[in-house]
Amino acid sequence: MSPKSSDLTVSDDSMQMYTEEARKQTQSRDAQAAFRERRIEYIKELEERVKAYSARLRQWRPRGLIVRTSVSCCRYKNSLSGEDPAA
Repeated sequence: MSPKSSDLTVSDDSMQMYTEEARKQTQSRDAQAAFRERRIEYIKELEERVKAYSARLRQWRPRGLIVRTSVSCCRYKNSLSGEDPAA
């Protein structure tokens, strides 16, 4: 028994629909994989920036302490001299 031409058309249509669905799934899978890869790279970049900022903070923290101490000393000396700093 040979298939009718209308059966082949339905079969071709369903095969085309399956192929289109498979193509969309593949495209979606590839897009998701690419997104994950970009996210991993972005996170690595952020981690590097955090390391750099942490190193800068460690470098500047002692300097900030020295400046704050110096300012406090100046304020204390000014308070002893009786001068009004706002004037």
